[in-house]
Amino acid sequence: MKRLHILIVVFLALFAMAASVVPATGVAAAQAPAVPTLREIRAAHHPGYDRLVFEFSGALPRRTSVRWVDRVTQDASGRPVRVAGNAFLAVTMAEVRAHTNAGKRTYGPARRAYDLPNIATVVNSGDLAAVVSFGVGVMMRASI
Repeated sequence: MKRLHILIVVFLALFAMAASVVPATGVAAAQAPAVPTLREIRAAHHPGYDRLVFEFSGALPRRTSVRWVDRVTQDASGRPVRVAGNAFLAVTMAEVRAHTNAGKRTYGPARRAYDLPNIATVVNSGDLAAVVSFGVGVMMRASI
């Protein structure tokens, strides 16, 4: 499993390299990487910071964005999304799979509350056309 770590003091995005496959003929051939599937979201406290982890099977998302926002809005509609916290992050991942063909989420609950010093909530704010978004509510804004 690959993990995308977001530290609420320092933000890190880990990117995977596309793999090449050597077929039985011995000729190297590039294989298109599979679309990563979001499998789990979790958060934990460590001395001096809280960490938020998005875990994927397959590769990591090709594009990610983490930015401070005044409020979290739902993708496509622009309607406000209720997120507990004093400051808000918008986390967007492109070319990601987050639901099955039957529409079931692959990562568990769409809304999570945490009893951590800084991370309060993580709420899904969009899953459309292989773009998955989350609002993260924190108690105090940190530099990114």
